[in-house]
Amino acid sequence: MKLIKEYLAFTSFVYRSVMFGIMPLVCIAGYICVGVFNHNYAGVLFSAMPVMVLVAEIVADTWLFGGIQGKDAAKIDYLKTSPKGMGMLRNALAMDLVRRFLFLLLVMTVCALANIALGVEMYGGDWVRRLAITLSLILSSYMVSVLCILFARFGSMLWQNMLAAYLGIFLESVCIGAVIAFDHPFAWAFLYAVLAAGASVLAVKIAMKKVRGGYYDK
Repeated sequence: MKLIKEYLAFTSFVYRSVMFGIMPLVCIAGYICVGVFNHNYAGVLFSAMPVMVLVAEIVADTWLFGGIQGKDAAKIDYLKTSPKGMGMLRNALAMDLVRRFLFLLLVMTVCALANIALGVEMYGGDWVRRLAITLSLILSSYMVSVLCILFARFGSMLWQNMLAAYLGIFLESVCIGAVIAFDHPFAWAFLYAVLAAGASVLAVKIAMKKVRGGYYDK
């Protein structure tokens, strides 16, 4: 509970409303509507959903931790006046990553269940293969999102996050293509899980290092 409160302290009401409520509902409701009226488009949209989510996450980070790693950006200096300030920031960064993963997991899980209910055929094979591919999509999207946000936080301008989002679209398209084109989806899921874990640790460490570096103009 404490970690959640520390994270929410960095978020505005608008950010919470959009990213915690509106965005998941729009993604899920939009997908179900497409699935009801056109199964073929639903299949395409399911593969595209992780890309759309990561674009939203990368762009929205502009108003959360945008510029936190930039040398010339305004540092969160007031946190350094408290012995607990750096710990609070570290917890907030970590909880932000947890929230991003849970958001993606929620959207993709509901969409996958909608596929079953609506009879949408996905990727062929049995349910084990479909589960493995879905896990790969979730983990690869999260990994790419974290890596792009890591680089975007060196700047504080919206256009920089948009460029990072374009990069994310390309990288996630490559990841999805690799999963679909080559077999062994569980192997891809494992690889993306390892890379996602490494990206998460790196994102927090670099952000903390750069914020602390504000003491020495680093």
